[in-house]
Amino acid sequence: MAKTIRTKVFSFSELSSEAKEVALSKSRDINLYHGWWESVYYNAAETAKLKITSFDIDRGAYCEAKFLSDAHSTADKIMSEHGESCDTYKAAKTFLSDYDNLVEKYSDGIDKDKEGSEYDFDQDADELESEFLKELCECYLKTLRNEYEYLSSDEAIINALEGNETLFTKDGKIFNY
Repeated sequence: MAKTIRTKVFSFSELSSEAKEVALSKSRDINLYHGWWESVYYNAAETAKLKITSFDIDRGAYCEAKFLSDAHSTADKIMSEHGESCDTYKAAKTFLSDYDNLVEKYSDGIDKDKEGSEYDFDQDADELESEFLKELCECYLKTLRNEYEYLSSDEAIINALEGNETLFTKDGKIFNY
């Protein structure tokens, strides 16, 4: 014998305050699918010629990366692609300025044959590039944390639920057909 079951369903905005809280708590990870960080990895970092190799935004907080070509190419790409108010832009600008100062320190600016110690220059340049990479990793760690915090925020969850036209039962549970 077939039975008909009728359930009244609601959009998120139609739910009571209590039901909205239930819906939010049950949907806390809706935006945190596997790979939520990919937009930061690929859209932000790799377009700037930087590859993030690993990160952790929890207690062990770290971000590791490497230049896809060299520090100058990364800095130049950041300067052309990122806005002036962006931390990566500021880091790139400082790196390029510091590098120019380093070149000036070890050369007379006219004749490359009169340059100072190539070994000392290379050591200082390597240290400068290492510090630049470290600063970029800190910038991207901050970006990854901000992305995670936004994706798990009530605002982002509500946007996803409403954007997907998710339906709920009266008590705030997602309705499954």
